[in-house]
Amino acid sequence: MRGIDYLASFKPMSCHSGTSYTAVRVSAGHINIEVQEEVAQHGMTIVTGANPSVGLVGWLTGGGHGPLSTSYGMGADNLLEATIVTPNGEVVLANPCQNQELFFAIRGGGGGTFGIITEVVIRTFPTPKTTAHIFQVRLKDSGRGTDFYKFLGFLHADMQRLKEGGMQGYYLVVGPPIVPTLSFSWTFLLYNAPSGAVELLMEPIEAYLQERKQVFEWQSVISHTDTYLEMHKANFTNEQVANGGSAYGSRLLSAESLANPHLTAIVFSKIGPTDDAFEPNVKDLSSG
Repeated sequence: MRGIDYLASFKPMSCHSGTSYTAVRVSAGHINIEVQEEVAQHGMTIVTGANPSVGLVGWLTGGGHGPLSTSYGMGADNLLEATIVTPNGEVVLANPCQNQELFFAIRGGGGGTFGIITEVVIRTFPTPKTTAHIFQVRLKDSGRGTDFYKFLGFLHADMQRLKEGGMQGYYLVVGPPIVPTLSFSWTFLLYNAPSGAVELLMEPIEAYLQERKQVFEWQSVISHTDTYLEMHKANFTNEQVANGGSAYGSRLLSAESLANPHLTAIVFSKIGPTDDAFEPNVKDLSSG
């Protein structure tokens, strides 16, 4: 099922009033990067996941978050209309104005749970100028896990400030045997940000690390592109599969839940990883 059509003005079927959107009609056989490349020809972008080869329809029916989500919402938020084959073989159109319950269900209810989606219409947005910030921190020596998790507690208490300053994206916390010592890295993005925005936002964090330079080493790299697609191709590639023993999870956490750096440090120290390659995750979560 192939086909991508950019729509300069779209209103869902049977919706006689309300807003018209710029959008793209996508058949179910397309992956994220194919749609991004097509809409980029019109100066637009869409919310997708980070991995270029993820199928767009399966991704958004699971909710779907990505590097643009803080600005433009989840994948499910940007679904305007879908063509669905129901279990009894009927082909139906679902949107906010017809088959509303089915439309609600497929926006996060899981791909294929309520029918087979053959085509979707997704909202598009003008592509922003994009700043990418790659930030990496690691312990200089193993055995300093307490210092590492104190840093994570401090950093997460600061996430709301970073978010309000325009930063959004992904981060990873890893340890041995994947890397020699406990390490943290993010790829955070800012859209249409003024010059020097990253440097200003990073001042308190770099000051924290500078005061502890005997414990940590870090790297900060900033780059700028004129379009979101250029940034995406430069910074996000497909994750390798079945080449190690790591499992990563995604979480949506409120600023309030991260406000106490001491408690956050304790939580992270309990859920791992550790600096022991033979026991990468703490087993006993009952105490503390």
